[in-house]
Amino acid sequence: MMSFLNFAFTQDKEYTEEFEKLVSLQKEIADIHSALEKFYPVALVEDNHFFLYDYDTSKGNYVFIKKVESEFPVSQGIRASFPLRFYDNKTSCVVSPEIFDDLDGYAILFHEFVHCFQANTVEYELKKNLRINKEAMEKKQYSWELDYDFPYLEEKFVKLYKKFFQEMAKDNPVGITGTRKKIKDALDEKDYEYLVWQEWKEGFARYIENKIRGKFKLELNNGGKNEPYNRVTFYYAGDKYIDFLFREKPKLMTNLGLLFTEMHTR
Repeated sequence: MMSFLNFAFTQDKEYTEEFEKLVSLQKEIADIHSALEKFYPVALVEDNHFFLYDYDTSKGNYVFIKKVESEFPVSQGIRASFPLRFYDNKTSCVVSPEIFDDLDGYAILFHEFVHCFQANTVEYELKKNLRINKEAMEKKQYSWELDYDFPYLEEKFVKLYKKFFQEMAKDNPVGITGTRKKIKDALDEKDYEYLVWQEWKEGFARYIENKIRGKFKLELNNGGKNEPYNRVTFYYAGDKYIDFLFREKPKLMTNLGLLFTEMHTR
């Protein structure tokens, strides 16, 4: 039987070139936003185990840290970021190894790096002030960001959000701002908080991902654009809305907390 030490060495050697490529690509895109200036832990998921890697400054590349069996089922093809309890609760990029198969996968991996950046900077400070989060924590609904019951198919919402898309496509500041106010007035407090939260969190990551895709000459990710609307619709809308706000107020690009406030109160 292979010893754990030998297994660790094999695992480290197996993905050396892939992580070298990750480091090289990140240096090419670091000027897009400060979210891409740091390297974050990466946990590769295989057979319901995490194979954890982290960046070693002395080697200038990722090194294998350890293998840990997951305490919960993890699906193949996972693309996520969350704190790893077995790694001092460090927010890490959690993906399966086929993400290294092509350049498109690296763009998605960097999308998850953006979430690591959000978590390590302003995300939790913003989240603790949200009514939707406070009530979810009281009820131990820890996955509210994924399964909140938003009225995606409600006719009034669909009509207004479609109008919002149309105004953004026309790059019409008056129309964008006016439609935004109508959306806010049409939703209750928690529904609007959820919409803005997803636009901010996932929309910003999508915005950076598409900047990366543009630099790599890849097809842009416009998932969520079409009806029927669902949670991914907010990724698309957030990307476009954040692009509009950054062009209108460039200082927001370096202050994600202020960006959220602008999106929530505008």
